[in-house]
Amino acid sequence: MTGIAAYLDALSEPDARAALLRCCASSDWVNRMIQTRPFLHDTRLFAAADRAWNALKPADWLEAFAAHPRIGDRP
Repeated sequence: MTGIAAYLDALSEPDARAALLRCCASSDWVNRMIQTRPFLHDTRLFAAADRAWNALKPADWLEAFAAHPRIGDRP
């Protein structure tokens, strides 16, 4: 097992939460992803991410978008 899925599967739950939050700051998305572990393969990870995102409500999207820099902003 290699790839992103293997990396996330090997992390403790708190570390996996932190890693996933860096990808998407929606707490509901992260919770859904944590509940899906282990991913086993990257294809399963990406499918789970799509399913979790598509299950979110508009407030969850806004939570995720609020954590990202505005387009054109540079760190």
